[in-house]
Amino acid sequence: MLVSIRSSPVSTPPVQGATLLSLVDGREYDEIVADPAWSRLVSSPESQEAWVVSMPASFTSAIADASEGELRSIAEPWSKTEEFWGAASADDLMPMLLGLRELALSVRDTGAQLYCWISL
Repeated sequence: MLVSIRSSPVSTPPVQGATLLSLVDGREYDEIVADPAWSRLVSSPESQEAWVVSMPASFTSAIADASEGELRSIAEPWSKTEEFWGAASADDLMPMLLGLRELALSVRDTGAQLYCWISL
């Protein structure tokens, strides 16, 4: 399953992911991104058009454990974060959040890991 987050040219999905995780688990954004496991580069560092980062187990667990109601309650504040540049609404984000939750559940159940592919 592929879950897509469209970003502005200035932000990246890991920034949006850290903002999402902060809303889900209540930790500060700076604490999340300071973790060495957060969006660790796993593709070639020479690639300048696309790269892959790993998402830590804490992200997978938090998203998998979030109920649909919890995701609905954070969709609105998440849509208002700077990284969406006013181009997303809670209604726009809910299908993606539900898909991400489904993906996180399947990843956790199989012992796999989530990765984020980023392309310019």
